[in-house]
Amino acid sequence: MTSSSRARTAAVAGSIALLLGASALGGGAAASASPSSPGAPAAAAPQEAAPTPLTITPNPAYQNQAFEGWGTSLVWFANATGDYPADVRQDLFDKVFGEDGLNLNIARYNIGGGNASDVPPYLRQGAAVDGWWNPDLDASDADGPITSDYADRDRYAAAWNPDDPASYDFTADETQRWWVEQLKSRITKWEAFNNSPPYFMTESGFVSGGFDSSAEQLKPEAIGDYVAYLKTVVQSVEEQEGIRFDTVDPFNEPNTNYWGTNIDESTGWPKQGGQEGAHIGPEVQDQVIKALAAELAEDTTTTDAVISAMDETNPGLFATNWNTWSDEAKAEVDQLNVHTYGTGGRPYARDIAKAAGKPLWMSEIEGDWDGSGVNNQTNIANGLGVAARITDDLRELEPSAWVLWQPVEDAYNMEKVEKLNWGSVQIDFDCNADGDSVRRLADGDADPSCKVETNAKYNTIRNFTHYIRPGDHIIPSTDAQTTTALKADGSGVTLVHANPSTGDRAVTVDLSEFGTIAPGATLTPIVTTESPADDVTANALVEGTAVPVDATAKTVTSRCPPARCRRSWSRASAGWPTRRSRSRTVRPTRSSARRAGRH
Repeated sequence: MTSSSRARTAAVAGSIALLLGASALGGGAAASASPSSPGAPAAAAPQEAAPTPLTITPNPAYQNQAFEGWGTSLVWFANATGDYPADVRQDLFDKVFGEDGLNLNIARYNIGGGNASDVPPYLRQGAAVDGWWNPDLDASDADGPITSDYADRDRYAAAWNPDDPASYDFTADETQRWWVEQLKSRITKWEAFNNSPPYFMTESGFVSGGFDSSAEQLKPEAIGDYVAYLKTVVQSVEEQEGIRFDTVDPFNEPNTNYWGTNIDESTGWPKQGGQEGAHIGPEVQDQVIKALAAELAEDTTTTDAVISAMDETNPGLFATNWNTWSDEAKAEVDQLNVHTYGTGGRPYARDIAKAAGKPLWMSEIEGDWDGSGVNNQTNIANGLGVAARITDDLRELEPSAWVLWQPVEDAYNMEKVEKLNWGSVQIDFDCNADGDSVRRLADGDADPSCKVETNAKYNTIRNFTHYIRPGDHIIPSTDAQTTTALKADGSGVTLVHANPSTGDRAVTVDLSEFGTIAPGATLTPIVTTESPADDVTANALVEGTAVPVDATAKTVTSRCPPARCRRSWSRASAGWPTRRSRSRTVRPTRSSARRAGRH
């Protein structure tokens, strides 16, 4: 994060104006109220009051570090879909990573822990990511052959050798690795992370957490084995898939009480539901970081990955963990990761990263900002909610990357079970070789086929990911509902603005902070409003007519439409500074997120 000199500001300004443009996000669909193109969907507009004036003044004198981009964890959706029929997989791939889709460039690979071989399946759909340990370990002790069953977990742990290739199954995780293979040419940043150590390294013997969700889950004597396991998997994926991980994170929301295993007394096995997770308090985090650093420093290490941490659930707990670590552990972490399931303390986390001289990622968020209690594809409130989160995160955290938990959710679960609106792309997580959902077949659905569907979040997220790209620099403006970014090559400025009101806004972009404006500079509005149910992307990214910039006054004025459901947002592409919406009315809490499905 740097504050540029005034000379730099003047030099950049002239080139920025050359491609000055804008895009907008909104909930309304009235073409007469938006700067839409002649071919945009039209709707009859009621008699309206005069637009409310709003002036947005970007400030290029302060520029964040170069933005690394937008990303996602692969986790459950990749695990669930990597062996789907080719046409279904391709459609899903294009929606998430394609240039016309979410256009993501960062991927986080989930190193699975894996339950004992005889544990009946109980984790939620897609969440049982393969562990890399060998289930058929050729080992025995005084009591005879050692199995990978739950009852033999301590014997297996004693026999398992992290430095022996025979202790691993290097064919594991084929479905998630299909995605890695397909993404090699598109991803610019790779991160590996783990939610839970393998079952035999945990106190409970289950990867879904301890019987006491606030108690330490990683066995003290297993720390060395755990970090060796992480390194070995990272190196194996690199070797087999031809990628290079930039970072490896040994934690996921570690200092929380989210991760617990509840036993069903009628079966003696865990109750249905849940996901991999482990409580690891800050003191043990400190030990793991130092152990992982030592492991990565060994002469035989082949990966260049460095440590990132600690992917805590919110900035407040992030700060608590950081302040508990020793100076040695802090020095070993090259990148700081935080989630924003809670949003208080963002500036504190930002300042920790700045003081330490380390990049900061907002490395996970998802949620349901719809609030209706039913799954739907069109409610713009859901899209505005995630847009507000992006905007506020970028402004208050100043992260160098912004990463989704997973943009793909289990459609069956969202529609029929939890009835929520997590994710921006949905597909059933139980498709068979014929492309049909096993659960829908069992329900007798008339159409059990697995279809890739999108919702309002898919539309609004793309206003950010299509127009703010890696290498751009986020800059401040005078409007809290606008995200502004200078293009990496200095050719323009992008604004993403949200109009959460019920009426039009006459938006004036004041470019007076720029030194010069190039002749012929224009602002091109690209508007997203609520789409109809029969075509859920119809009103997304609708490009309007370019508006000239008054070079003398250094201003340009355009009109931003209101949203249905009392929210809308407009976005600037190729150069018109806008900001994000700050609607905080539907912010998911972490506890509700767990029930809903983060998941």
